Amino acid sequence: MPKIAKNISVTVCLLTWNGEKYLPMFLNSLLEQTFENWELLVLDNASADNSVAVVSEYYPPAKIIRQKQNVGFAKGNNLLIKWSKSDYVLVVNQDVVLDKNYLQVLVDFMAKHKQAASVAGKLYYWDYDNSLLTETVDSFGLKIDRRRAVVDYLQGQDNPPMETQEVFGLSGAVVMYRRQALESIKYRIQDDDYEYFDEDFFAIEFYLWYRLISTASPRVTA
Repeated sequence: MPKIAKNISVTVCLLTWNGEKYLPMFLNSLLEQTFENWELLVLDNASADNSVAVVSEYYPPAKIIRQKQNVGFAKGNNLLIKWSKSDYVLVVNQDVVLDKNYLQVLVDFMAKHKQAASVAGKLYYWDYDNSLLTETVDSFGLKIDRRRAVVDYLQGQDNPPMETQEVFGLSGAVVMYRRQALESIKYRIQDDDYEYFDEDFFAIEFYLWYRLISTASPRVTA
């Protein structure tokens, strides 16, 4: 277990796997955040490239745990969340680029809305070839369509009108969770071990949202 700092508001939980192409953009966007009270925990899923070296180069204070084999999304993030101690946890993919005010806006929202279990901003596609943000939506939260399938709301639409609203769930690409909410829905698998994300269920994010809904805690996309 890595040594965790005290009095940190947000722990950024990052899984890496052969992500050296994407990590510089993500790390630069993290370092440019206007909100400063955060720490970075990294679990590397047995990368065969220079992912770990890139993280160390761009942000030496990062706490990095290297796995000998790929443990997957659910187990990797479960480990990171267990190691963290902050009030809020940001689970984020390595190919995300954050707006400079992203953390500040989310923390302010959670502080104002005490019943919110989680929050995320609208997601747009990023043009990596040209290092440009597009106007095409990747996700504005999750919804259940008429076929009872869980889909990303407004995905593929170009800059549609969007207002802050409660949604069924949020894309696993980047979500801020309230620790109190996570602790309320974790379940014990052994005497001294427990899970937040289900490591056996095929739709791991869907099941987490289902359990959060069962606690009547709203999830909002900003």
